[in-house]
Amino acid sequence: MSSGSENEIIQDEPQAGNNQGRTILLAEDDVSNADMLRLLVQSETPYQLVQFTDEEEIFRRIDDIKAARPDLFLFDYRLSSMTALDLYDRLHSIEELQNVPAIIITASLVNEEEFIRRNIPLIQKPFDVDELLRAINQILA
Repeated sequence: MSSGSENEIIQDEPQAGNNQGRTILLAEDDVSNADMLRLLVQSETPYQLVQFTDEEEIFRRIDDIKAARPDLFLFDYRLSSMTALDLYDRLHSIEELQNVPAIIITASLVNEEEFIRRNIPLIQKPFDVDELLRAINQILA
């Protein structure tokens, strides 16, 4: 496993009894926040994590992502070149990814109607760890 440097993909090894190998695709451009979320998912869930710190890397590696068949997108709202909603819409335009649900985390003031329309849970920063874990487990259980 690697340290999570910028533009690097990190995929955790599956744990025993890993809930049918469910995978979360994380997009977070702040490395310290990405590391915190990675550690949270590793320590508190049985799920695998594929981590990106640059949404452009997601599109460069789209074939690998389609092959990994993520079960959940976990995105920070403000990414380096687009919002999480833009990223979600672009990924959902790809047939293999069109049914992947998402959770978006934000410290920004946002139009919640856009999230409701897309049926995306929105979690405000600073967030309660248990709230995030409940949202993840509710979608992936």
